[in-house]
Amino acid sequence: MDLNEEPSQLQLRQITQFFPELFMYIRFRGRQIRIWFILIFEFLIIISTNIKKEIVKRMFWGRNSFYRQAFHFIILTMTVLTFFNGVAGRIAGETTNSGLNIAQGQVGSLDMIQQYANAKSFTVRTGDELPFELHTHVVAEGETLEDIAALYNLNDASPIQWANGLDPFRPKISAGQELLIPPMQGVLKEAKSGDTPQKIIKGVKNADLITVLELNDLASEDEIIDEGRIIFIPNGDIPKPAPVVAAAGGGAPVVLSFPNSGIDVPPGTFINPLGDSSCSGYSYSRGWSTYHTGVDLARSGGCWIRAAGPGTVSTARWCGSLGFCTVIEHADGLITLYGHGNGTFAVSEGQVVQAGQKIMYMGNTGRSFGTHLHLSLTANNNNIINCYSCRINPSGIIPF
Repeated sequence: MDLNEEPSQLQLRQITQFFPELFMYIRFRGRQIRIWFILIFEFLIIISTNIKKEIVKRMFWGRNSFYRQAFHFIILTMTVLTFFNGVAGRIAGETTNSGLNIAQGQVGSLDMIQQYANAKSFTVRTGDELPFELHTHVVAEGETLEDIAALYNLNDASPIQWANGLDPFRPKISAGQELLIPPMQGVLKEAKSGDTPQKIIKGVKNADLITVLELNDLASEDEIIDEGRIIFIPNGDIPKPAPVVAAAGGGAPVVLSFPNSGIDVPPGTFINPLGDSSCSGYSYSRGWSTYHTGVDLARSGGCWIRAAGPGTVSTARWCGSLGFCTVIEHADGLITLYGHGNGTFAVSEGQVVQAGQKIMYMGNTGRSFGTHLHLSLTANNNNIINCYSCRINPSGIIPF
């Protein structure tokens, strides 16, 4: 400090030094305050998200209708408050940017999947609203079933295998393929005509009837479920089917040789593929419809399926959701398909067969929920495997 400096000059210099120092102080403290505010805000978001997830979980597993109604009222109130605070617009924007379109009327937590651009909503064919959320996932290059299961917080890939009829022994997926994703660990089943909750869970391990009723909004264990409705069985497990003849390596198709036991029938004429006495006691379990293009004939333990008519075997292998299947091309452009075999074949591709000749053993592979034969038919040489809409009703053409 200059002792000879005039008082007025000294005051002016102190003032000019004060304001820059004040500005630096405010800037420093402001940065600290901003950082603390961000940390507190992020902490509150994490806490609120965890609380929301816990509430949603309790909604699914609530034990009475009063609990669910009370929770629905709370959710509605929270939604209204969130909307008026301007947060709803931000969430909608983030969801749109992720490429996820949520169908109207679905219930559940979007946080589980909103970050995955290759996920999208699933629409039930019957148009009925589901009390839980289903999605389809488009497989990315290099993705595995285990990767996809981890994305959706599943314990393992088995629910995805069951929902999509993948080979239970050697499941394969490819880039661009769409997979149906269950909401959590468990089994998806499609109701057949006359099904009740009690019938639906039959054969599914770890199935809890009360939980199935509540999660699927079913009134009682004897309620008749609409045909085609999707039912979810939380924590359910379907054991892998065991082939009648064990194959080295497990799950590979087995081809056995039998004497030709077929019969001669006129071209264009068919016989019952389960007409042999070894298949006695089979039942008609499901008919043909626009969303189930074939008939299902079930028999506990299975039996040998026989060719419905003479022709040439064009397919005898794994067929995706149809499991192990056999396709026979007949005269006049007619083609028959026999699905859900257990992996044991009596014919091979390119082989000429007669009506009544053994072709494949009945099983429970692919997208199947019980041992049965799925029988489909096409005309005009239409591709019976890939052209779903080309299939025609076999009733009245093939006896069964």
